[in-house]
Amino acid sequence: NIKAEKYDAIIAACAYYDAIEAVLRYKNSIHSNVPVFLYQVDPLMNNTAYRYIPEEKVQEAEKRIYESCSAVFTTPIIAKSKLDANWDVQKVIPVEFPGVEQSLNKKIEPKNENEIRCIFTGYLYEDIRNAEFTLKLFSQFHDPRIRLYILGKGQEALLNAYALGQLKGRLFCMGQKSNEECGAWING
Repeated sequence: NIKAEKYDAIIAACAYYDAIEAVLRYKNSIHSNVPVFLYQVDPLMNNTAYRYIPEEKVQEAEKRIYESCSAVFTTPIIAKSKLDANWDVQKVIPVEFPGVEQSLNKKIEPKNENEIRCIFTGYLYEDIRNAEFTLKLFSQFHDPRIRLYILGKGQEALLNAYALGQLKGRLFCMGQKSNEECGAWING
């Protein structure tokens, strides 16, 4: 049984908005005054996951969330986009993404000193994180030192086609890795 009134504050971290919705609904259901903060890493507006919903409704929902929170921590880019759109940004606090934690214990593929290593970690969805544009873009680079490493899953057929074709020797699909291994790759 959650007892929100016993907390000093609740922070909902959102890329997906069900977390902040749940917190706000719970707070309202118990008539609590506990401050709620949003840590927003992706804007609700322009998020292709919500493209089937009319833009006005999405904007209305995001503004309601902003108004319901004591403060909104978000990236400087998102904060500027809200300011440029004439939103009330008095409660918006621009913050950069937290630093990547060093992971020195994990081994990564040795890097050739001339290599320009580009790394993607995560899941490649067909809709919101489709790799096709990135692969086409990388296909335009003719410098063999530029290499793309994919650490994760999703769109295996597309990746394999490029790895055996246009990006042969420059696209490396490493499969799913732990957070610590991904951190080591990014840090490397």
